[in-house]
Amino acid sequence: MRFQLFRFPVVISPTFLILGLFLVGTNLGWQGIVAWVAAAFFSVLLHELGHAFSVRGFGGMVNQITLHGLGGATSWSDPNRQISWGRRIAIAAAGAGLGFLVAGVLYVLVRLGTFGDAASRVIDSPFRVFLGDAARAELWLVFFLGAFIWVTIAWGLINWLPIGGLDGWHIMAELLEKWLPGRGRRVAAVIGLVVALVAAYFLFRAGLQFGAIILVLFALQTMSRPG
Repeated sequence: MRFQLFRFPVVISPTFLILGLFLVGTNLGWQGIVAWVAAAFFSVLLHELGHAFSVRGFGGMVNQITLHGLGGATSWSDPNRQISWGRRIAIAAAGAGLGFLVAGVLYVLVRLGTFGDAASRVIDSPFRVFLGDAARAELWLVFFLGAFIWVTIAWGLINWLPIGGLDGWHIMAELLEKWLPGRGRRVAAVIGLVVALVAAYFLFRAGLQFGAIILVLFALQTMSRPG
């Protein structure tokens, strides 16, 4: 699927939907599956728009936003070579930053009672959301809000880890390349792999094998082409 959003070309890979169904399972019924996939879709799209808007603001060119089975990616270029390393760091951080802002506003509105008492009970905190309760009561708007807030905050924090392929790695790589010209990205790739292996160990211990495999694959991919 292809479309334009804010003059950015957006492509949705079928693997994005496959991943969403894999993660949520089938015990929530079709309404829960739709609400979960919709929450993940808007969360990842918002994250990538954060990158895209910052690229445009700094004078770069956004080539494409892609949503795929591993999340999303924003490809961009700097035809006028005017985006400094500091601005590249800002671009890398902007995805999670925009997500935190929107999810934070929604959470405040929930706590103020804007979406009703049920929403306040289900969304106790950004990290404590009782989606099962919302599904059993068929409160699908509340389910969507809770899933969106949780996914957006969790995905944003994960993205700031210095693991190859994630935003945190790009931030670290820009800093190291500034301090170690010509070698910084290779050093960052090695650090990213080590952090990924440590994180994967704890994810395996927690029973989250799929997440552990994904983090290691990200890091290995970056090791193969750190530039």
